[in-house]
Amino acid sequence: MLSFQGWGQSFSIKTGNEAPLSTCNRVTFNASHPNALVTQVYIWSSLDGSVGSYIKNNTPNLIGDFNAYITGYYKVEYIDDFNVSYGFSSQVYQILIDVLSVGGSISGSTTVCSGSNSSALTLSGITGSVTKWQSSTDAVFTTPLDISNTTSSYSANNLTSKLYYRAVVKNGVCATTNSSNVVINVDDVPTTSIAGTADVICASNTKTLAANTPTVGVGAWTISGTGSNISQLSSTSSASAIFTPPSGSGIYTMTWTISNGVCVASSSNVVINVDAVPTTSIAGTADVICASNT
Repeated sequence: MLSFQGWGQSFSIKTGNEAPLSTCNRVTFNASHPNALVTQVYIWSSLDGSVGSYIKNNTPNLIGDFNAYITGYYKVEYIDDFNVSYGFSSQVYQILIDVLSVGGSISGSTTVCSGSNSSALTLSGITGSVTKWQSSTDAVFTTPLDISNTTSSYSANNLTSKLYYRAVVKNGVCATTNSSNVVINVDDVPTTSIAGTADVICASNTKTLAANTPTVGVGAWTISGTGSNISQLSSTSSASAIFTPPSGSGIYTMTWTISNGVCVASSSNVVINVDAVPTTSIAGTADVICASNT
């Protein structure tokens, strides 16, 4: 504790041991006086400590502990209950007070496809300076990974799994604080589509399709060609859907598309040729002829 004893009075710093004192958010002073009539002090402060620059606060503080929140030079004037002055402290303190660190918030949350991707993150609303960024696999940053970046922006590139990001901010001598976190969700690349093998069927028959069942994503059938009526399929989402052609011949292209989130979908085609049912055969009427006739 710094203190100066003069004429029996004392004006000291309780929150540090250096002059000038660098501190965070506030400094706590203590003032005392041997005269029992002295019950209060006026705080006089100055930005530069020059003669004539000190300004008295409007309301006195009780003798004892009191706080200051602004950088500057401080001294006190001792008074009694009747506002009679008992002189100034023999000590003047220069205090450098930093406001609390504010972590701010990050914008740029998005969803990307695994592999080649890039997401721009932007930090705003901070008080202080960025000391680093961090990433984590969970929102509470159980095991954060430090990122060497002291700017207000960061580019998250080529992610293959979901990650959370935050920035760490520090103002002066104040403790570091974290920004709000932001998440980059990652969708896996869908399974490559294999629609099956081309075939030829009769219009009176059905065709059980044989596409691959996706391990990543969901599949969906569409029809084009001679007809595009999706009701010709027993299911649009089953890899083994049954195709029932309409009457007559035609060429039908079945497209099996596997999609997952924001990733580019995978599609492939299988062509089904449909032959019309042949005309019913009528050979004619039975007859009896002579061997010499035709």
